[in-house]
Amino acid sequence: MAAVTTISTKPTAKEITHKIDEAGTHFDGFIYEGANLQEKNSLGSLYVIGQVKYGDEDLAYLVNLISSLAKREYYTDGMAQSVNAKSSFENTLKKLNEVLEDFFKNKQFKLTIGLAAIAGENIYISRLGNVKFSLARDNNYIDVINNIGLFNRDHIEEKEFSNVISGKLQPQDKLFMYLPLRPMVSREKSLRELFKKEDQATFAGKIDALSKTTANFACCGIHIEMNHVKEIPVAARPSYYTTMAVNLEESEKPAPKSHAKSSRAGESSKAKHSSATIAPATLASVDGVEQSTPITASLDEELPQPRIISADMSLARRKNFVSKLTGSFWGSSRRSSRLVAKHAKNIKLWTGLAIGVAVLVAGYFIFFGTPSPDKALIKQAKADMKIVQDDIAKGDYRGARTLGYSSLAGLTTGTSQQAQAIRDELASALSAIDKTSDKKPALLAEDASVTNLLKILPADGIIYATNTDGGVFAIADGVFKKMGDVATKNSQYLFDGVKLAVVADNALAIFNKLNAKTDSYTLDGFEGTKDATLYEGNMYVLGAGAITKYADIITSEAKPVNWTKDVPATAQSITVDGNLYLLTSDGKVETYFKGAKQSEYDLALTPSSDARIFTAKDLPFLYYTDRTARKVMVFDKASGALMTSYSLDNVGTVSDITIAKDQSIYILSSDSKVWVIR
Repeated sequence: MAAVTTISTKPTAKEITHKIDEAGTHFDGFIYEGANLQEKNSLGSLYVIGQVKYGDEDLAYLVNLISSLAKREYYTDGMAQSVNAKSSFENTLKKLNEVLEDFFKNKQFKLTIGLAAIAGENIYISRLGNVKFSLARDNNYIDVINNIGLFNRDHIEEKEFSNVISGKLQPQDKLFMYLPLRPMVSREKSLRELFKKEDQATFAGKIDALSKTTANFACCGIHIEMNHVKEIPVAARPSYYTTMAVNLEESEKPAPKSHAKSSRAGESSKAKHSSATIAPATLASVDGVEQSTPITASLDEELPQPRIISADMSLARRKNFVSKLTGSFWGSSRRSSRLVAKHAKNIKLWTGLAIGVAVLVAGYFIFFGTPSPDKALIKQAKADMKIVQDDIAKGDYRGARTLGYSSLAGLTTGTSQQAQAIRDELASALSAIDKTSDKKPALLAEDASVTNLLKILPADGIIYATNTDGGVFAIADGVFKKMGDVATKNSQYLFDGVKLAVVADNALAIFNKLNAKTDSYTLDGFEGTKDATLYEGNMYVLGAGAITKYADIITSEAKPVNWTKDVPATAQSITVDGNLYLLTSDGKVETYFKGAKQSEYDLALTPSSDARIFTAKDLPFLYYTDRTARKVMVFDKASGALMTSYSLDNVGTVSDITIAKDQSIYILSSDSKVWVIR
């Protein structure tokens, strides 16, 4: 039975980028492929081009960051059997929208980004801004966005990827995705003709020549050719192999060519590739399904007959020879002896080849080691490391920290020496910009009988603590002593004064440290609190868009009074030393006095939702604490300059962090152990 020839379409891509020095502008292109067979078959290739224009704040890294995130998200589930390019592309756009939302809220810039994914014959396209997608088919030029009409401009959100164009590509198609930079737009007509007629190498060569003869020439694009590949599946070989083996058994000779032709009797002499359609969009990640008129084009091409491959003939002979050789051991027949002599040279040849292959394989493992199971992980981490290094060189510490720590988290699953090496390299680079101290938290106190501690507070040489049941404990000289209970459970805040103030939800418990007696009352207006701090008996509470003050909460039942409504929606933590300091979710610290904003500075980091700031009247520094990142960073209170950082990795999961008046840092781990950095 003859093998069936199949046709698959495979893209060949080339980045065509010519940059010029232009202040406040950066553009680049990226080509990614699946790291393994599953990813290559299911997800294919991903292409990204982008440009960012910015003002005083250098945001050149943004294109690289988006590209790296797009690659990571698109290939995240590449090994899953159920993965498909369509859903992966949609999920990638959703993730990018989440990241870009914060950038658009807090930065001043103009961003243009185009993404395309090709898996098999399917293509998925999305863009933010005016990215061009040109298609050349059957010597016709097609503007994909405008002619196919898959974007409904009335519903596009300019600051989000909101639509996806999907369709099918054919063999011989050419796609050019590019930024409409001025040198390209001014030559668009001639470039279209060039694009239709020339192959990829010639097209790229002509643009390269333009860059050398034209002043200030700039180009950023990716050229993709779809080539058809004819393949004879391995599964088609056994039937042919068996037939040949039987014929050789009968004649001891290879079948004549006429016999090979006769075995194909009845097969069609021609195979044609059916017409393909660039289909209308089948999805839209935000706006819903869009419709358009499909554009069709056919490719009729005669495919040659499957031919007999010499390797197949050799396999048949070897099988016949082995059976004869086996027979010689048992029967000593004359015919099998002749066969052994006839193939003696072949035996030596194949034996030599087998030994050679074995030596090469052994040499590979000796010199290069066992193939790493973390290959894809390491490849991504190396790409991230390059971006991190570039960000550090440019002084973009926020970008370096954001990508660097994200990449470090991904490397935690790596087990190979290479994964460990790149992990150490990343950690070293981040430690340098964080000015991480060698000091580590030291275990101060633990008691197996005391569990579920939530909050700790150092005061008067004693560490006070509360647990989930409302128990109040004093820790001195490493010994835990229970002082009593309060009605307030699962405390969110613990403040010190003449008495302890324990706050949970909208309930306040005042605990007398001398006689263990408590008073409790409801805090009006405490719902929706983001953070709270105590200063000279007054509690300041950060809510949605406002800061409320409760006067003298330790000594009397207080009512809320508005302190200021001039608070950004991104505010997440406050602390007071006479001035009030406010931390925003984009890493800025704003200073207020008597309800009015005085100044601000940027910490150049992206806080987690658990990040808090702390200071006190007699402390010269502002402490940034992050339970999720297990980190404490110390900043100059006036300028925001980073002084030093401490890693809390050795304590495990962190429940609470607090700072004493002597600048000691106390940490409570989830196993109710108390640690200290002095």
